[in-house]
Amino acid sequence: MDLLLKQALHLASHLQKEGWPTVIVGGALRDLLLGRPLRDVDLATEAPLTALADHFDGTVLVGKPPRQSALVFWQGGRFEIVSHAGRSLDEELRRRDLTVNALALTPSLAFVDPWGAVVDIAARRLRFNGTASARLIEDPLRALRLFRFAATLEGFSLDETSREAADGADLTDVTADRRGGELLKAAEGNLSLFLSLLAQGGLLARAYPELASLAEDPLLTRTKRRLSRICPMTSDCALRLTALLLDGLSREEGAEALKRWQWPHALSRTVRRLLDDPSLRGEGPLLRGRHLRWNAEDRQRLLLLAAADSDDEQSRRRWIEGILRTLTAEEKGLFQSRLVTGREAASALGRPPGPVLGEALRELDDALARDELTGDREEALGWLASWARKREERGAGS
Repeated sequence: MDLLLKQALHLASHLQKEGWPTVIVGGALRDLLLGRPLRDVDLATEAPLTALADHFDGTVLVGKPPRQSALVFWQGGRFEIVSHAGRSLDEELRRRDLTVNALALTPSLAFVDPWGAVVDIAARRLRFNGTASARLIEDPLRALRLFRFAATLEGFSLDETSREAADGADLTDVTADRRGGELLKAAEGNLSLFLSLLAQGGLLARAYPELASLAEDPLLTRTKRRLSRICPMTSDCALRLTALLLDGLSREEGAEALKRWQWPHALSRTVRRLLDDPSLRGEGPLLRGRHLRWNAEDRQRLLLLAAADSDDEQSRRRWIEGILRTLTAEEKGLFQSRLVTGREAASALGRPPGPVLGEALRELDDALARDELTGDREEALGWLASWARKREERGAGS
């Protein structure tokens, strides 16, 4: 038995002995029946959340009513528990978004399935639990969740009634960070399918107004083609999300969207760095001086994105040149550390630290990336002195 599931069953048994009937609920049971690995296990209990907080040290209450839950730490695991105090278990399961998530398992290993979850899991069918309109009124974000599950549960089809209801959902009051969260989760699966489903039903522009331009060809086709190439190569969410956003957002729009969606800081920083890079938009060579200061993972992402867009001879040649320049720079040990220190560069320029010094170092990086220098320190210092003389001559002649 999966260790996480075993810990959750022990926790449910413990709470039941304390007089609070408790069951395992939700997606973990769906994944268990599908033979998928369990990443987290949630529980539902008749105990009030305040009672859980008093009973378990370190318990954290998350969210606000009516969607509040408790994070409980037990036997080395962390478990999210919701309370259905005052309601029956059947009522609690009825409020779940999709039938495939409306399943419970008791500590005695008995399934509780009042809404047909097992049948729909076996049929690989996604549909809203109960009346679609009622589930969407409770939380319109469930429209995006329906399509996100279609993108992350391979082989599942959409119930047509549920799909039509989701297409017409009113997302006006759904906050940007929650919508961004669904986009982030969809990146773990078939992101091209998620985009297609949103665009086909007219929901894309309402769910993600920042990406409204992707609803129409040729951008939709181009983006889906890029995603179809990137996603099978890597599970890297930063790379997948950049592939999605590259054509739909300008650099400024990308920065604003990432703020609103509130993705994890490290992820947002990586995506923004890639979106901001002119070389991915066809401006200049693929490997520039700035890339010598990038980490290896981001340079690899840059090359993969370029490869995914290499549909003609010119773009393929550009990608190959980028690969060759990267290999040359690696052989010369040019990545991360500069050939000369800032103090040495200032001496070669005959200038104190300042904007001109920064410009000179960037130009030196570009020359190295273009393979115009061998990577020798003395040669680099001579190049800086020559660059300074030429700059002064241009200034004198202007």
